[in-house]
Amino acid sequence: MWIRFLSIFFILIRFGSGMITEKEITRIYREALKNYEKRSVPIRDGKPVEVRMRISINNMVPRKKSPMHFHMDFYVTLFWEDYRLAFNHTENYTNHKNNVDYLPYDVHLSEKIWTPNLYLVESKFGWKNDVPQPNVMIYLYPNGTVGFNFRLNVGLYCAMQMRYFPFDKQHCQMTIETYSYNSGYVKLKWSIVEQVKKLHITDFAKVEIHKTEKPDVDYGHIGKWDQLILKLTFYRNSNLYLVRDFFPCFLIVSLSWINFWVTHRSTPARVALGITTVLTIVTMTNSVRSQAPSSGLFRCIDVYMLCCNLFVFAALGEAALVGMTAPSEKHANEKEKDEKEKAKEKTNKDKKKAQKVNDNPLSFDNPVFKRTESVVNNGNGIHSNHQNGDMTTKTKLRTRSIFRNSKNAPEKEAKPKKTFNPLLTNIKKVGPVYFYTQDVHIVDKISRVLFPVLFILFNVLFFFVIHMVNEDTTI
Repeated sequence: MWIRFLSIFFILIRFGSGMITEKEITRIYREALKNYEKRSVPIRDGKPVEVRMRISINNMVPRKKSPMHFHMDFYVTLFWEDYRLAFNHTENYTNHKNNVDYLPYDVHLSEKIWTPNLYLVESKFGWKNDVPQPNVMIYLYPNGTVGFNFRLNVGLYCAMQMRYFPFDKQHCQMTIETYSYNSGYVKLKWSIVEQVKKLHITDFAKVEIHKTEKPDVDYGHIGKWDQLILKLTFYRNSNLYLVRDFFPCFLIVSLSWINFWVTHRSTPARVALGITTVLTIVTMTNSVRSQAPSSGLFRCIDVYMLCCNLFVFAALGEAALVGMTAPSEKHANEKEKDEKEKAKEKTNKDKKKAQKVNDNPLSFDNPVFKRTESVVNNGNGIHSNHQNGDMTTKTKLRTRSIFRNSKNAPEKEAKPKKTFNPLLTNIKKVGPVYFYTQDVHIVDKISRVLFPVLFILFNVLFFFVIHMVNEDTTI
C-alpha cells in the first residue's frame, strides 16, 4: 500500500514540476483508445496474455455467527501487457520520457479497456469499495503494460471443522481464476502476497498465508483454466478460552467441594451452596454456547462443560446422600437416653449384689473373705491356716475386724458408662481459632479424596486425548 501511495506522490511531483501536462495526458488517452476494441483479448504472436496478481491484505475477520464464512478486505493489483495501449511522448517531452513511469487514470478507463474478468470461486458475497468514490486506479506504462488496482471486500466460504473448538486450526483458501478465458487465452501468475499491517484477528492468535499456482485445471469440454490459490491457516487463540471459560469452570467445580468440609448437621448451608454452584455452572455453560461459533457437532468445549456439570451435580447428590444417612438429633437423644438407662440399671444391680454380700459376711462370694487367708511358714513349707475346715483363733479375730471395717466403710457407687453422642462435636482451640473435629460423615471423608482425584484425572485425560487424537490442534 505504501508503494502505491509513494508512486502517486512522485507522479504528482512530476506533474507539478512541469514534466508532463494535462494536454499530454489527454492526447495519450485519446490515441490509446482510438480504434481500440475492448472485447478482444490482447494476444500477441499467438501467446496467451500473462496476468500477474498482487494482493495486499488489509483486514480479515472470521464471522462468528456464520462459522462457514470469513470476511476479507484486501487490495488487488493486476499487471498485464496490452500492446494496443503503448504510447510515446511528443517531441517536446522526449528528453523527459524516461522520467515518466506511468500515467494514472480512474475507474472510467476500466470501462473502456480489456480486463481479465477475474472471479473468486469461494466468494458468497462481496463488493468493490466505493467510499467516497470508487477505489479503482489504472496506470498505463509506455510499453503498454496495464496496472489495475482496486479494493475488495468479500465473504468467502470455508468448511470450518469445529469438533476441536477452541483448540482448533482452520484451513481455508481463496481460489482465483478468470471466468471468461481459459488458459489458452489468459495465464495467471502470482506476484506478491503481503499484509498491509500485522493482522489482529478476533479469536485467532495468528494466521499463516501461503500462495500456490494450479495451472491447467480441466473443466471438461470447455477447456482448462489457470487457478491462483491463497491458502490461509487460522490458529485459534486457545489461551484466551482457557482463561475465560475453562478456568472459571474449574473454580466452580472446586467450589462445590466445600460441601464436603461443611458439617452434615448444617443441611441448609450445604443445600444452598450446592444449588448455587449448579445454577452458576449452568449459566456459564449457556453463555459459552451462545458466544461460541455454532456447530452441528459435539465440540471439545461442550464435552468439558458437560463433565463439569456432572461433577457439580454429583457434589449436590453427595450432600443429599449424607443428609439421608446422617444420624438425626432425635435418634441420637433416644440412643443416649437408652445408654443412660442401661448404665443406671447396671449400677442398681451392682448395689443390690454388694448389699447382699455385706449382709452375709461368711459367704465365700464376699470379696473381703479372701483377705482372711494367711500363710504360716513352719519351716517345712507354706501351709494354709485352713486345715480340716477349722480356723485358728488369730484368723477368726482378724476376720471379725475386717468385716467390722468393711461395714463401716462408705460404699462406692458404680459410675455410669460414658456414651458417645454423634451430634456432639469435639472442639480444638488453636490460638484464637476453634476447630471442630471428629464429626465427619464417612461419605464426606471419601468424597474429599475421590472428587478431586477424579476431576484432576479427567482434566489430564481430556487435554492428552485432544492432543494425541489430532495433532492439528493448538495444544
